[in-house]
Amino acid sequence: MQNRFGKKAFFAIIIVMAVMLSLGVMIGCGSSSDSGGGGGDTPDPGTGNIYGTVYDSSGLPVSGAKIVYEQYGQYASAGKGSTVYSDSNGEFTFYNVPVIEFGNVLLTATYGNTASTEVVQVTDGGSTTATLSTQPSGTLSGEVYDASNSSALEGALVDAVQDSNVTLSYYTGSNGSYTFAGLYEGNHTVNVTLSGYNQTSCTVTITEGGYLTKDIPMVAEGSPTPTSTSTTSPTPSPTSTFSGKVHALFVGICDYPGSGSDLDYPVADVNGMKANLTSSAMWKNAEIITLTDSNATKSAIANAISTLKSNAASNDLFFFYFSGHGSNSSGVASIVVWENSDFGYIDESELNGYVSGMPCASAFYFDSCHSGGFVGKALTKVVNGKKMKAKVYTGAPGYDPNFKGTFNPTKGLNVLTNLVGVSASTLAELSWESSSIGHGVFTYYVMEGLGTGATAGPADKDGSGVVSAEESYAYCSPKVVTWSSGEQNPQMCDNYTSGSLPVKQ
Repeated sequence: MQNRFGKKAFFAIIIVMAVMLSLGVMIGCGSSSDSGGGGGDTPDPGTGNIYGTVYDSSGLPVSGAKIVYEQYGQYASAGKGSTVYSDSNGEFTFYNVPVIEFGNVLLTATYGNTASTEVVQVTDGGSTTATLSTQPSGTLSGEVYDASNSSALEGALVDAVQDSNVTLSYYTGSNGSYTFAGLYEGNHTVNVTLSGYNQTSCTVTITEGGYLTKDIPMVAEGSPTPTSTSTTSPTPSPTSTFSGKVHALFVGICDYPGSGSDLDYPVADVNGMKANLTSSAMWKNAEIITLTDSNATKSAIANAISTLKSNAASNDLFFFYFSGHGSNSSGVASIVVWENSDFGYIDESELNGYVSGMPCASAFYFDSCHSGGFVGKALTKVVNGKKMKAKVYTGAPGYDPNFKGTFNPTKGLNVLTNLVGVSASTLAELSWESSSIGHGVFTYYVMEGLGTGATAGPADKDGSGVVSAEESYAYCSPKVVTWSSGEQNPQMCDNYTSGSLPVKQ
């Protein structure tokens, strides 16, 4: 990738995720191939090359598709993986892929809401070819647990089978979780096996661009099969009295000025959040403004907020969502946007000025590095980045990677009232996006909690039919912390005084 530096230099952070043997999968990262020791067309000893082409459903080559390879041995992942992107001819190459005994290589190509999978074998010194044709796809994730005590089950083999030719496998990690990104649209049979437990099967339906959560209980061998007692329970009434209109601004920036500062998934984050929210009745007549990439200028964002504010009434909701780069200048957080074909910055004080005087309650979501500055919280720690690409812009004026913050209730949105703010990380931390889920990690779990379709998702713990901003945070925060091994910690400020603030019902 070429880097063209503008007035403010950018240093992109791309870091390979540590091997996750217990998960049975390796998440690819960056846009480089696994070049091994030698590279070139002649494989190193004990390795082989994979050459392939990605086509769309009409048979045309796909440029810019992300292709991940994952290696599987006889029982579990070999912990070896990498990612490349298809060129203008739809072609890609993985050099020096290690040959493992009883091993296969799973290739997964994703492009937008489409995907293609293919299993190939690599031979010592050989060349393997693959053709991948993308189809509409979605994401399935969940947890496998013991039905008797709800404890997570590690090492369970989860197979997703659509027909005799399409089978994907995943080994659950220590928290019992599994994820399939790029499952073809349609019905799938999910089979779960684990030594000491009866095999469990279920059927799921994947929709294009959808995110389905399916937790799977397993019964120990020799245990009685649990029976259900039929009971009739009243349908809970929504606890929210919201009867107004939603006024929303969604901002997502993948394409930043120059060629070295781009992100992969903010636009997908925006599209996913809108899809999950607008499917509910609360958002039926919502006023929505969406700004992406070079259209997301500082002035455009300010004008959009002004427009929405002028149309809002006291019983309405203002909703703000941002996914993109974030920065930290001596303890002051900013979101990084466009301005005059260069980098622009909206810091805490400026955003507060834009939304000051909003006549209704507000909900704010930030999926960007250092975004805890907007909700007034930070940790006394310096984070060593890991796992994927961080949404941090290091070229911002005064950027301080070693800043150590403390709790400050008078920072950011905390100076305003009648709102809830949720951030992907603390002021001192980075925010990650991952190719395994095709989103920012924070956004992925927020969407999972909101749920797809018209009904409230699993974040609705009290079964009220409403997901509040507070419930959304309570659901996503521990999942993000677990995913990042404690290095990304979402934060929340809650200055809404009329109970819980609904964001979906």
